[in-house]
Amino acid sequence: MVPAKNAWKIPEAVADQYAVMIEPFTIAANVTGHGQPTENDTVLVYGAGPIGLTIVQVLKGVYNVKNVIVADRIDERLEKAKESGADWAINNSQTPLGEIFDEKGIQPTLVIDAACHPSILKEAVTLASPAARIVLMGFSSEPSEVIQQGITGKELSIFSSRLNASYK
Repeated sequence: MVPAKNAWKIPEAVADQYAVMIEPFTIAANVTGHGQPTENDTVLVYGAGPIGLTIVQVLKGVYNVKNVIVADRIDERLEKAKESGADWAINNSQTPLGEIFDEKGIQPTLVIDAACHPSILKEAVTLASPAARIVLMGFSSEPSEVIQQGITGKELSIFSSRLNASYK
């Protein structure tokens, strides 16, 4: 149950198959709004679930980002990431991202955590390029082990999203 002020009637002209995408899109719009992607960013999206895939579609379709990398541990989801426009889909249960990125010389300029696991922040800080942006989602109550020097040494900007736009 949501407050009536947060509920919107979907016009009859909007087909159900499109109406169901409104909520995931609001989350993707909020997250990318915080991250301010540009077409020249190298974006790493953790998580190829429904929200991660919608974020990929927004990055490619709205912001024209040329290099979107998705990391997940489920191969079927990684296939969906490719279908959604990801340039590279990596199963990070097989090889740590740090090894792959070091070998390829990749440093993401924008990292988006759509998997919402507390271990991701530490890895994102390590993998991110200097002056990168990191956007966190989710409500994990587990602590993350992050050394402040990793953030300040690279001048990283960290943003959080409560997942969608709030209404007053």
